[in-house]
Amino acid sequence: MPNDISVLVVDDNSAITDLLKVSIENALGIGVYPCYDGMEALAYLACVGVMPKLIISDIDMPIVNGVDLARRLYNDERYRGIPIVLASSYAHEKLVTTPNVVERVSKPYSIYTIGGIVRTRLGIEDREE
Repeated sequence: MPNDISVLVVDDNSAITDLLKVSIENALGIGVYPCYDGMEALAYLACVGVMPKLIISDIDMPIVNGVDLARRLYNDERYRGIPIVLASSYAHEKLVTTPNVVERVSKPYSIYTIGGIVRTRLGIEDREE
């Protein structure tokens, strides 16, 4: 298991967070920390010593949704530079977000799509097997 946390995955569906965690860690060899809602992600970031290099968040979550999470992080200069990928099963073409939202993906998405986004955003080369 990787030692550092490189990607924070936020989704209230534990099957999705668990699948992304295992898939990204195994395919890319980087650490993934799952959070199950935006409030948990904010609490995690407030007390962790290592900042994630990327956040992948569902939009539609209770308490603090993905858009609110992105806004709160953008408004806090400690977290402003963390790029965020927002995912949703609903159309959000007119969704107003903050500059830290670098991509939007529609659910259901392929793990290969997410893997490609992570590779691109983190500058990871394909691993030789």
